[in-house]
Amino acid sequence: MKNLKMFAIALLSMLVMVSGVHAAEENPCADINAKTKVYVSIDGEAGTCHADFSDVIPKNADDYKNVTIKLYGTVGASELTIAPGKNVTLDLNGYNVTATATTFKVGANGSLTVKSEKSAKISSSTNNIFLVDGGKLTVDGNVTLESTATKVDASAKKAMIAVKGNEESDKTEVNIGKNVTVTSKAGAGLIIYSDNSTDGEPKTGESTGVVANLAGTWKTKLYTVSVHGQVEEGSNNPVINVSEGKFTSSDTVAFYASGYGEWNIDGGEITGKDAFKYRTGKVVIEGDAKLTGTGKVAEKPDGTSRGTTAGAAFNFSEDDRDPIDKEASTNVKLNGGTFKSENDYAIYFESLVHVKDGDKVIEINGGTYSSKGSRAAIGFAPSSEKIGDADAEAFLENHEGFVKGGEFANGIATVLGSYPTSTIAETLTKGTEFKTDENGNIVVGNGAKAPEQNPDDQGNTGDDANTPGTIPEDGTTGRLPDEPAKTNDNILVYASLGLVSALTVGFSAKRKENN
Repeated sequence: MKNLKMFAIALLSMLVMVSGVHAAEENPCADINAKTKVYVSIDGEAGTCHADFSDVIPKNADDYKNVTIKLYGTVGASELTIAPGKNVTLDLNGYNVTATATTFKVGANGSLTVKSEKSAKISSSTNNIFLVDGGKLTVDGNVTLESTATKVDASAKKAMIAVKGNEESDKTEVNIGKNVTVTSKAGAGLIIYSDNSTDGEPKTGESTGVVANLAGTWKTKLYTVSVHGQVEEGSNNPVINVSEGKFTSSDTVAFYASGYGEWNIDGGEITGKDAFKYRTGKVVIEGDAKLTGTGKVAEKPDGTSRGTTAGAAFNFSEDDRDPIDKEASTNVKLNGGTFKSENDYAIYFESLVHVKDGDKVIEINGGTYSSKGSRAAIGFAPSSEKIGDADAEAFLENHEGFVKGGEFANGIATVLGSYPTSTIAETLTKGTEFKTDENGNIVVGNGAKAPEQNPDDQGNTGDDANTPGTIPEDGTTGRLPDEPAKTNDNILVYASLGLVSALTVGFSAKRKENN
């Protein structure tokens, strides 16, 4: 009996360690000054102690190559600049950094790695924490990046992580790990922007060689991730890779392709008033990516779409302002994923201004598409001022048969200019076979014959009273696949506690037997 009790005590001690309770690590600089919280090692040499980030890196760049910084307490505002070609590792070690300005600047071919095994935070009262200018930034571990600013300035650097290419560097890289949290009370998460001219204003040009590999949990008021509108197409375009994580914008677009970039999305949950707003660039969405639009089609002030949303999972912007050239390449491929609008259309076209000679803007090869109520999957702005018959004709000509796969809860497309709904759907799916499944979803590319459609059916139904006509679903409701069961990070702890309970019950029963 005694041995069993000892085993239970040992197991419980192990659970305490698993749940994250650790003894405080001794500060190696405490004997020098109790307020000294920063321990710095240069090129593997014995460390030195500092009160903050000031002067922790030698002023002469020739005197070092690698710097390791470890915190032993919360550090106040002070700037840390990584010179070109230098490497700095910052271990927050479970402590926080508070700032009032841009705190970390990474130069061309330099690198900064921020990590922490224990929960730690970098918090700023401004909208910018990192400025990456041709270098490499990696944030990993249990790190939170937080902006508490209550208003946003108008510069391209308003994001917490501002990134641009540099002619001195072939590659600019940002890596955000799966356990990292990024939150901004008023601003954006990450913006890729162009170089600035001497007067400080953004200028037309490439942001060459930028690669952003993004995961984690992002909660921002403005864009979670965007490419600045003045980033043009070039030979080494910015690349954004997303395979997991949650990206949520509370007030506007989650992902915004305003400037030219190449987006590869094969996972993650992307949620915003528009989940993805597209102006230019190349986009491939596939795998188990989930895009959800939460807003509604908004009136466009002054005939533009800047700052407005359509409530779409994927929205093609009508914004054609300079300096993006109308001849810039455009290519969107939706190969898989879930696209849902809570209030309007899953896929929406504010305008067709991006349709150029022989240019196929979008191709749908797979995925699940669900609009609100009885709306079809794809909606077009109904105003003839935005989409004329000539634009509609060009779009249909260039996109004949572009819907090659996918599941559509209530039909393919709604009205486009003066074209009847059935004509649009037939054109967009020409040469593609599809059927209606038992749930009323139209399933494309499965070898079945296309269902009959009424050419005169452009009426509004149900809660679509103020929207263009749609293809009805014959009384059935489309249904998205069930969400996967949520996992619990503490499952090991709970399972072990269950084991302890079982052992305790066993001990009690055994004791009764012995009594």
